[in-house]
Amino acid sequence: MTRRNRLIPNMALAVCAISIAGCGDVMDGLTSHARPVASVADVDLGVQELGQILAESAAPDSALTGFWAARVARLWADYVLLVRLYQEPDSTESLDYDPLLEAARFYSVLEVQRYRDSVVLAGIEPTDTEVREYFDQVEPLTRLDVRRVSLAVPPDVSEDVRDSLFTLAQVIRQRVAGGADFVEIARQFSDEPAAARGQTIAYQGHGDFAPVADSIVFRLRPGEISPVFSTGDQMVFYRVERRRVPDFESVKDIVKNQMVDRRRFTRLTTASDSLLDGARRSVADGAERTARAVASMAELGSGRFPGSTRLVRYEGGAFTVSELRELFRARPDLQRRFAEEEDDEEIGLMLYQLAGDEILIEAAAASGVELSSAARADLQRGIGRQLAAIARRLNVSHAAAVHPQFDVEAESRRFLASVLEVAEPIPWLTEFRLVLDPVYPSRVDERSAETAARIARSRRGLQDADSSAGEIEHE
Repeated sequence: MTRRNRLIPNMALAVCAISIAGCGDVMDGLTSHARPVASVADVDLGVQELGQILAESAAPDSALTGFWAARVARLWADYVLLVRLYQEPDSTESLDYDPLLEAARFYSVLEVQRYRDSVVLAGIEPTDTEVREYFDQVEPLTRLDVRRVSLAVPPDVSEDVRDSLFTLAQVIRQRVAGGADFVEIARQFSDEPAAARGQTIAYQGHGDFAPVADSIVFRLRPGEISPVFSTGDQMVFYRVERRRVPDFESVKDIVKNQMVDRRRFTRLTTASDSLLDGARRSVADGAERTARAVASMAELGSGRFPGSTRLVRYEGGAFTVSELRELFRARPDLQRRFAEEEDDEEIGLMLYQLAGDEILIEAAAASGVELSSAARADLQRGIGRQLAAIARRLNVSHAAAVHPQFDVEAESRRFLASVLEVAEPIPWLTEFRLVLDPVYPSRVDERSAETAARIARSRRGLQDADSSAGEIEHE
């Protein structure tokens, strides 16, 4: 490891679990003039040094591949980056997270929420009169104590059988309506466990009755008997034993919240359906293959697929490769989903949904809704705290980074050794590159990483052989 100047870092926090695969041998003469495996501004990680670290580590022979060597090098770069960052007193506080928040649509999501709150949901609060009417008419918190007679309908029966069961249930109902003892009739005819026949079923709410029965049963007074209801699996009728109606004043806030929730769902569904259905989205032919290739290729296929390529068309616009790349850079998790998904239909659905998000974002922008500077600052602080949490996971702090005896070369080597020893997952937040690369440039060279892996295999006395990253097991 060589220090060219003072440390200037970058970010991409780090490697998955080091449960790994590969093998090989090498000729050292091929590496004598190799470029560094990794560089963070003025500090380099040499090919020979990484090869030695891997050879002396606790990683199994199967770990000595270019695939994992590159990730270990990236982990080294992340550590050195954070050390440099934490040599500054304000560490993560002074960074500009706007590029990340814009690319990952965090700002846009909040703007859509504000659009919904201020435009779509305007006037959603019910008046006191409306709350009282809803309480009296819908009876949302009323509970019933009932008895019932239920005749089971066997699956896949004919309509004639269903009709005969319905007729039988009506005859039984007429008997209890004529004065027969309900409990005795239930014990005789109801298709329920013997101990449950004719028993009172208490505290039944709207969700406890079939939709066909609900509104009718809740209109009954104690002692009244319902009609026979034909549901999917039974013929059933009820007698109401008791109505449990709460005091309005004690529950009016609960009722009001229920009304607001129902209105919110209706308004949002209607507005969203109107916007999205009117946009007439259509996934372009071959868009699934293009999206998968972009997610899988180096530099997100920037030399192969023009950014203007349309993936989803909709009324008044399109979701393009350029927008997908921007999301991938900010959302590595999304990139992995596209790269690993083999089902074209699933990829097409994801593209369709991303285009829907774009339509909602455009609608919010057209409404004039803007995110306040205070809300933007809150988001920035939140992202900064995430980066600070990663630094803590890597045991990097301002106190350690500025200590006179702190040696980044020795400490970064010790850090890698500890990670390779325990093989524990460490967060790899590549989205932070959007924030840090312009200020703290870093590089990991894949070819040099392969050379370092060969050196490690050679030092362990292993024969060289090609290894496939696809055979590696990792978290």
